Amino acid sequence: MIPFNKPVTVGKEFEYINKALVNNKLSGDGEFTKLCHKWFEEKFYCKKALLTTSCSHALDMAALLIDIKPGDEIIMPSYTFVSTANAFALRGAKIIFVDIRPDTMNIDENLIEAAITKKTKAIVPVHYAGVSCEMDTIMKIARKNKLFVIEDAAQGVMSRYKGQPLGTIGDIGCFSFHETKNYQCGEGGALIINNEKFIERAEIIREKGTNRSKFFRGEIDKYSWVDIGSSYLPSELNAAFLYGQLENSEKINKNRLNTWDLYYNNLKELNDYIGLPFIPEECEHNAHMFYIKTKDLDERTALIKFLRDNDVYSVFHYIPLHSSVAGLKLGEFYGKDNFTTRESEKLIRLPMYYGLEEKDIDYICDIIKEYYRWGINMKKAIITGVTGQDGAYLAELLLNKGYEVYGTYRRTSSVNFWRIEELGIDNHSNLHLVDFDLIDQANAMLMIKDIMPDEVYNLAAQSFVGVSFKQPLATAHITGLGALHLLEAIRVIKPDTRFYQASTSELFGKVQEIPQSEKTPFYPRSPYGVAKLFAHWSTINYRESYGIFGCCGILFNHESPLRGREFVTRKITDAVAKIKLGKQDCVELGNLDAKRDWGFAKDYVEGMYLMMQAEKPDVYVLATNKTWTIRHFVELAFKAVDIEIEWSGKGVDEIGKCKKTGNILVKVNTEFFRPAEVELLIGDAKKAKDELGWEAETSLEELCKMMVEADLKRNERGFSF
Repeated sequence: MIPFNKPVTVGKEFEYINKALVNNKLSGDGEFTKLCHKWFEEKFYCKKALLTTSCSHALDMAALLIDIKPGDEIIMPSYTFVSTANAFALRGAKIIFVDIRPDTMNIDENLIEAAITKKTKAIVPVHYAGVSCEMDTIMKIARKNKLFVIEDAAQGVMSRYKGQPLGTIGDIGCFSFHETKNYQCGEGGALIINNEKFIERAEIIREKGTNRSKFFRGEIDKYSWVDIGSSYLPSELNAAFLYGQLENSEKINKNRLNTWDLYYNNLKELNDYIGLPFIPEECEHNAHMFYIKTKDLDERTALIKFLRDNDVYSVFHYIPLHSSVAGLKLGEFYGKDNFTTRESEKLIRLPMYYGLEEKDIDYICDIIKEYYRWGINMKKAIITGVTGQDGAYLAELLLNKGYEVYGTYRRTSSVNFWRIEELGIDNHSNLHLVDFDLIDQANAMLMIKDIMPDEVYNLAAQSFVGVSFKQPLATAHITGLGALHLLEAIRVIKPDTRFYQASTSELFGKVQEIPQSEKTPFYPRSPYGVAKLFAHWSTINYRESYGIFGCCGILFNHESPLRGREFVTRKITDAVAKIKLGKQDCVELGNLDAKRDWGFAKDYVEGMYLMMQAEKPDVYVLATNKTWTIRHFVELAFKAVDIEIEWSGKGVDEIGKCKKTGNILVKVNTEFFRPAEVELLIGDAKKAKDELGWEAETSLEELCKMMVEADLKRNERGFSF
């Protein structure tokens, strides 16, 4: 059996223990305790370091030092060890738990300030897995609200945040040297004091409430009981063992980081099935642990059993404190538990210790790969409209996640697969192209019966708003009734299939409020918007009537190099490329004052996927929460080829000139005005961020540059799709 942990010796631990025995000084604060103190103070530049019997006792001392009283409130994550909360609860404080970030498993710094009350005394960030919390934000909040910051850095020795050692950023830091930690002595800890006002009292509390330390330094001629305290001094034998490890800290750190890298590089091919640790750019971690995240609790339980059946001992970690008996009694969870419970139920810690052999790491990874090769079935997903922008990006995403993807297209005289070809997935072994017509109910029934999908993403539509005014009946049949045909097929044949309906910001049309959210009344202004509204409400109706998992994504404008040239953004970027290459003189556009909320399509299909993995189906707005005019998009597109646009004239007479040459590059053409214009769209995606952890990541300037560069390459080759 490969153990989860193995206490090790790396240097002179036994030699130093023997020396402590020879010194006839075993009770603490002897030669080796002082050497450890000096090591921390010199290496970490802290004002004072004091060894303790455990990290729990270091936290106890921190609570005494900041004078915790009954009724005080302490903010911390629920995802931590009981000692973090116990230290303050023992003094009568109420523990206020806030949610964690799913990427690092650390306290969500953006939720802290809202949890502060007049009773709040301190913030206790816990640096999970040796990866720092976002300390700049936490310290700023603490200073603004005059709160103490106690770092639970039990797992963080040798880790840094922006170059500063963990445990030395807040007022007080607490370390652990338990046998499961990177540097160990069986049981032990340290109190790191960064606020000078605590130094003298810390020595007193640590020495049972006496001023004994000052006596031994010769500062007073006798010592007595002067404050509350306890016996927090570790044995000199523990200190001797620990010092042998500290002397080899770089050696230990390098070995563990190498083990961590071997795990990561070996398992990253399973990214489609498992979550791997995330290290923010500003953090240097110490490889305290290597964990993976499974899909859910059932999968975690099965994988842990599979590993143990194959002689690998792995463990899960904390059960959130707020759901425990004591947590319910001694604290409360502020806000919504979006991630703490959900993410904690996914996490597995793999064996991690100094000297873990590479062959054992390879074996562990092979066992995990075997489980995912044979232990679960590949999901099947149908994507209607796979030849479109969103369909192509979604197919790429699902294929990367290990799905078997059935992409539908409508057979015409000239089927166009250029998007999936550009992404390089057209010949993927798990991508199957299916001829399908949305307006044929029998076709929908047969497809669901043949494939028996786990998920259906309905992206296909007559999706060009301008065309919908000329072809309203076709738009209604394809875009509106098409969704109903799929929903009915799912209801009759496979009702446990999850269904995603691609709704649209065009539902808002003549906007009733700014910004638009899931609660904003709809007012579509085009046949396309009306048809999408029918599909949207049909999805909700089937969810409420038949219990089908039907979710709707109200996506605001999302663009990419895969956009069709009939859309204004791609029309602009293609024209800019042609103008730059001397193949076109100018571009003619409609309403330059129309405002849109533009994002990158690849970000948005990630949101679609997250909606379908949620516990319950719902409606979500996906947007950037920013709005820009067509005019601004034009400026950014030309900026990507180093052309500055200068505007003159008004309304239909407005023109855009090259500032350098004076050449007219942009004109207004009334033929491109809509019969009923949508003037302003801006979305509020707060719900998607809070519940799904989704937000748009690509700026409009980055998007424009990406699209222009793609069109330059196409036009240089002599053709543009």
